Amino acid sequence: MKRWTRTGAAAIIILILCAACGSGSNGNETRGNISEAQPGNENNAPTQTDAPTTETPEPKPEYPSVFQIGDTLVYPGQFEIKMVSTEFTTKVTPSNPGDYHTYYEVEDAGKVYVHNVYEVKNLGGRSVSADEILDVDVLYDGTYEYSGFWTIEEEGGSDFTYTNITSIDPLTSGKLHFLSEVPLEVKDSGKSLEFTLNVNGKSATAGTGGSGSGATLVMDDEQALEERTEWKAYTSLQAGTAVTIDGYAEIGILKAELATKVVPPKASGYYSYYEVKDQGKIYAHVAFSFKNLSTIGKDASEAMSPRLIYDNKYEYEAFSAVEDGGGSDFTYSNLTSIDPLSTENIHYMFEIPAAAKNSGKPIVVTLQVEGNSYYYEFPSA
Repeated sequence: MKRWTRTGAAAIIILILCAACGSGSNGNETRGNISEAQPGNENNAPTQTDAPTTETPEPKPEYPSVFQIGDTLVYPGQFEIKMVSTEFTTKVTPSNPGDYHTYYEVEDAGKVYVHNVYEVKNLGGRSVSADEILDVDVLYDGTYEYSGFWTIEEEGGSDFTYTNITSIDPLTSGKLHFLSEVPLEVKDSGKSLEFTLNVNGKSATAGTGGSGSGATLVMDDEQALEERTEWKAYTSLQAGTAVTIDGYAEIGILKAELATKVVPPKASGYYSYYEVKDQGKIYAHVAFSFKNLSTIGKDASEAMSPRLIYDNKYEYEAFSAVEDGGGSDFTYSNLTSIDPLSTENIHYMFEIPAAAKNSGKPIVVTLQVEGNSYYYEFPSA
């Protein structure tokens, strides 16, 4: 092998020398370097080809994969989620249990609940079903997985209700409880217990090793909210002025207010009223007169379907009630029929953030009726 290498090297040296000797007769030697004629180049100058330029892609941001209990996980334009607490318990009750309330209790003496509490704020433009926001995986000792179920507080924390029939409105928070039934061993062994939150395809894990410092962690890309300004092209409604939709109805606004409590206009004796139970909320309350101009009766709950748009981004739905007893009480709109050529006063209540009242941002109720589009804008505070 060594002998072959020396011979091969000598042959290469001879070839280089021969090439150098031959180059002296073509007049193209420049500073001892060989210049070969290039096709299509009249001066026989070397042709240089620029290397293709490539743009370096911006690195994708890396989002946290772990968090501590008490940290706020922010999914911009979507949610804020905070895992408030975790505990082992055999009974779970709402935060402020009322006289009559739902509770959950394990029935097997060998089991216990792992009970987690989450505060979830909807940052999006529309209501979101409470059971579609996040999932939680429970992992014990790095091996054993447990499922669970969700419930959500209602009525200011006085009771629980089902997440699949409850929505969280924009800029509104809900308190969700996750219960996972596990063997007592999980509580007493001292081995690891981890909770993995899955939101929008991204996961982050926390353990039971203590609470964090309350850090705010950005967990996802920014999600721009849709601008909702289509109402500006609608027909304006004014309080005290009725509009007529031929063959359908005559509609007028009787009252519009931002209030924490709504009572019948001529309340007397025993009567129903509506009051927000969350100090962070307020009612946008609009009362309509509705005269039925069609030839058949209409259910008051289906007569109109107004929507409220706040800050040209956030949309809210209403619940309704109908005046009864000449305005001395309220009754259910789904139990009230409006006969032809008869008039009923229907009250719509939108529960919106209390901060909207003095924000200076537009609060607009829109109405779509028989192909006609209307809006009413609350006066600025």
